[in-house]
Amino acid sequence: MDSAKRIAKARLALDRGDIAEASQLLAPFVASADPEALFLASTFGSVDGESDEQFEERSLRFLMKSAELGYAPALYALGVCYDLGDLVGKDELKAGYFFECAAKLGYPKAKFEHGRNLYYGSHGFDKKSQLGWQLVQDAANEHVEDAKEFIRNLAPPQRT
Repeated sequence: MDSAKRIAKARLALDRGDIAEASQLLAPFVASADPEALFLASTFGSVDGESDEQFEERSLRFLMKSAELGYAPALYALGVCYDLGDLVGKDELKAGYFFECAAKLGYPKAKFEHGRNLYYGSHGFDKKSQLGWQLVQDAANEHVEDAKEFIRNLAPPQRT
């Protein structure tokens, strides 16, 4: 079975809650630093009974490695971590950076977050309402519910 099929099978195992099968399927890909496998493995605890602290350390390490390898969902997830202060210290500038990187790779949820940052001029970005609005619209068109809600609740920026 090729890597894409094994990783897809691991995703299905995770959806079913079968951590042991997912862990077994992902192990060789985690060992070879496959970015998607690292990301998936960052989302669940070890079957070997690691502590919460050990899980959080491993999760962050895998997430950072996956992001370093340019995996858009990991970049977005790391942005969320920095935005909320989860697993890392809260840092809006780092959050904004990771959202921007994932958005540039086309990740829909990141387009929304980065678009919102541009719309309001937050997280270290200058206010660019038109560009921000366009990114939010792109995210809404890609079925990001928060983006759809954002559009329903705000009027588009005035062209200047």
